[in-house]
Amino acid sequence: MDRTLITLRDEFRAELERIARWWVAHAPDEVNGGFHGQINMDTMPEPGAEKGCVLNARILWAFSELAAFDDRADYRAMADRAYESFTRSFLDPVHGGAWWSLNADGTPADRRKQTYAQGFGIYGLCAYYHLTGSRDALEQALELARLLEERTYDADKGGYIEAFAEDWSPTGDVRLSERDLQATKTMNTHLHILEPYTVLYRVHPNDHSRELLRKNIILLTEKFIAPRGTHQRLFFDGDWKSLSDEVSFGHDIEASWLLHEALEVLDDPEMTALYLPHVRQLAEASLRESLNAFGEGICELGHDGPERIYEWWCQAEALVGFLNAWQLTGETRYLRAVTEVWQFIKSDVLDTENGDWHAYAGDVPDYSNLGYKAGFWKGPYHNCRAMMECIRRLNAMTGDREC
Repeated sequence: MDRTLITLRDEFRAELERIARWWVAHAPDEVNGGFHGQINMDTMPEPGAEKGCVLNARILWAFSELAAFDDRADYRAMADRAYESFTRSFLDPVHGGAWWSLNADGTPADRRKQTYAQGFGIYGLCAYYHLTGSRDALEQALELARLLEERTYDADKGGYIEAFAEDWSPTGDVRLSERDLQATKTMNTHLHILEPYTVLYRVHPNDHSRELLRKNIILLTEKFIAPRGTHQRLFFDGDWKSLSDEVSFGHDIEASWLLHEALEVLDDPEMTALYLPHVRQLAEASLRESLNAFGEGICELGHDGPERIYEWWCQAEALVGFLNAWQLTGETRYLRAVTEVWQFIKSDVLDTENGDWHAYAGDVPDYSNLGYKAGFWKGPYHNCRAMMECIRRLNAMTGDREC
C-alpha cells in the first residue's frame, strides 16, 4: 500500500511541475500584458481572443498556491503578474466588482457582473494574500465579498442571483455559458462561492467570514443536493423551482471534497454530523454511476446515464474526490478509483506532444483538436489543484512532510 501511495505521489509531483512549466512558458502575453485570452491545442495564441475574468482569477489562484507550495522564483513572478493584471484591468473602478472579459489589448469587453466570476476573484485574491501578506489583496477580496452579499444575495428567498449588468442592475441573459439554462440560481455558482468563502475564513477568520461560510454550507446542502444526497440539482428559478434533471458527475465529485473541506475549516461538530453524509453519498454515486459504468474516467453530464465523453477538469476533481473519500471511509475501492482515473489521465488526457492536458477525451472524433489549451474555461486551476491536494494528502499518509 505504501509503495502505491509513494508512486502516486511522485508521479503527481512530476506532473505538477510539467503543467506549471507549460503555463510559465506559454501563458504570458508579452505584447499586451497579462495573459493570452486563448491558446489553441497546437500551443499557438489565438489572435484577438478576449481575456476572461475566470481564467485570470484562476491563474492568480494557481500560481499563488504554487509559489506557496514550492518556493520558486518563476512561480512567484507568475503570481505577481497575475495579481497586477487582475487588479489593474478586471476590477471596475466605478461600480465595483470584476468585469466578465477584456479585449485582447486589455480594455473592457463584456462589462457584466457574473456572480461566479466575483467568487473566483475572492479565491485568487485570498491565495495571493496568503502567499504575500498583501493587505491590499485582502481588502480587495473583502470588497468583492461585500458586493456579493449586498448586490447578488437574494435576502428574501435566499441564494445568489446569477448575473447583473455593469452597474449591478438586472440583466436579461444571466447564463454562465451557452450550454447553461437561463436560470436565476445555479449549483455551479453556489459551489464556487462556497469555495472562496472557505478560503476567506481560513486566511481571515472572524465572526463575519465564519457566518458567510456557515451560510453557504447550508445553501449548498439544503438547496442543491437532492433529497437523498446522491446528486446535485443544477438550475433553479428565483423561487427555487428546479428547472432540470441533468446530472453533472464532475461537479458532484468536486462538491464532495469541497464540502468536506468547508466543514473541516468551519469546525462545527453539529454541522459536520449533519452534512458529512452528503460528502460520502456524492462520492459513492460518482463512483457507482460514472466511473464504474465504463471503468475509465468521470463523465460530466448525463440525462439517462453517463456518456463516454470526458472533460479534463472532471478527471482532476475525481482524483481529489476519491482520495478524500478513501481517507474518510478507509474503503479501498476509492483508492482503486484514484489509480484508475490517474491511469486514464496518463493514457488519454495528458498531451505528451504539446504539454498540459487535452480538453476532452473519450467518444469524440479526434478529441485532441477540440477545445483549447488555455481559454475562458481552461486554466491551470483544476489540474494544478488536484496535483497539490493529492501530494499533500499522500505526504501526510506516508509521513513525508516535504513540499
